[in-house]
Amino acid sequence: MGIFNWIHPAFILILGSVLIPVFQGRVRQAYILLLPALAFVTVATMSYGTYGVVPLLGQELVFGRVDKLSYVFAFIFTLMAFISGVYSLHVKESGQHIAAYVYAGGAVGLAFAGDYLTLFVFAEFMAFASMCLILFRRTPESTKAAYRYILVHIFSGICMLGGALLQYSHSGSFAFDAVTAGGLASALLLIGFITNAAVPPFGSWLPDAYPMATVTGAVFMSSFTTKSAIYTLARGFAGTEILIILGTIMAIYGVVYAVLENDIRRLLAYHIISQVGYMVAAVGIGTELAINGAAAHAFAHILYKGLLFMGAGSVLYMTGRSKLTELGGIYKHMPWTFILYMIGGFAISSVPLFSGFVSKSIIPRRRRVARPLYGSSLRSHRQVRSCTQGSSSRISRSWARTPGCRQRTRRLTCSSAWALPRSCASSWAYIRSSSIASCRTRLNTTRTLRSTWCGPRRYSFSRRSASGST
Repeated sequence: MGIFNWIHPAFILILGSVLIPVFQGRVRQAYILLLPALAFVTVATMSYGTYGVVPLLGQELVFGRVDKLSYVFAFIFTLMAFISGVYSLHVKESGQHIAAYVYAGGAVGLAFAGDYLTLFVFAEFMAFASMCLILFRRTPESTKAAYRYILVHIFSGICMLGGALLQYSHSGSFAFDAVTAGGLASALLLIGFITNAAVPPFGSWLPDAYPMATVTGAVFMSSFTTKSAIYTLARGFAGTEILIILGTIMAIYGVVYAVLENDIRRLLAYHIISQVGYMVAAVGIGTELAINGAAAHAFAHILYKGLLFMGAGSVLYMTGRSKLTELGGIYKHMPWTFILYMIGGFAISSVPLFSGFVSKSIIPRRRRVARPLYGSSLRSHRQVRSCTQGSSSRISRSWARTPGCRQRTRRLTCSSAWALPRSCASSWAYIRSSSIASCRTRLNTTRTLRSTWCGPRRYSFSRRSASGST
């Protein structure tokens, strides 16, 4: 089917954004909401199949591969474009709206891309449009951050294009499916994809650039780049076990730096790295339920992270401040922002009845059931039994008092006891079918009986008015 026989939702956003400066006032605001609404309806009414096939130099450019994986990402991309459009209605500058919708359209086009050339083109649309969202902040810091940002994404694009060309020399096709070439082609594509996903050591661009974007631009940027990278990893590298290690490192690295951060938007940017780590690890597991978990978590993360950036942007817009040590008592002046921000906080904290609780629980659950050991087969019952006895026998009881607390805790004095979960608890499926009672008794001896709690840490915030400069 030719490209002109199918309406591509990405073209609605990209081409339609060019006409934004033509309109003024209420008509312009209505048009800004109309574009993502039309794109969303187009995605919601699609049927699975292949559309927009264009022959070029003996190859086929596929603009519309619609299947379950691409559909769910395109659905949330267009939905978030509409929500972010509502948030940005107060912006008077047409250039910001154009850059935002070109960026969103690039993400939708990437989700439907069926070949590497189309994927590369839409990825470059995203890179340059998002760079503009940083430049529109018009500060020396944002200009430098935008320059660093585009250099990183040019490097990512070169890796993707080089890997695609090597893949073509190996298979004779540019079709974007599971990578089978191996060697340098696979390595270049993987580097290109994980750079966009902000996987360490290629992830420093994210906390550097996102806090420097405009108030509305940061909301768009939190939704598309890293999640489109998760889509490309799920499409091309599902089951690549190195991603499990990288995703775990991301989850820990991101949350540690988020805790140490004082700037509210940089804190949220680091936490994006942590949350994307869950998705990268799920893609590395590669089972059907794990990929479903990655897609579900990406869907939920786009919504609640966008909500958190909206709340942080509202505080920055009203007070002109983004450092947490300079803020305090804002909830009295911005109660609705406080309530909505707490909803996003509950979701990202996996509080039951919120989206993060459901999406995060899918990934580790599948890890326990389907792949009980990483890179090895199950131990025999005799090995498990001896391992349990050897580790638990080296545990000594030492009762300690923490200053200010009167609760006692059992302390493990041998590091080998902490190796027990890796060798024995990971064989849980086998343990349950053999000697579940005795193994549970021994495993329970390695757990801390009581947690030590010394009371909440107290911070002193300077209370300032929420009506500061913008």
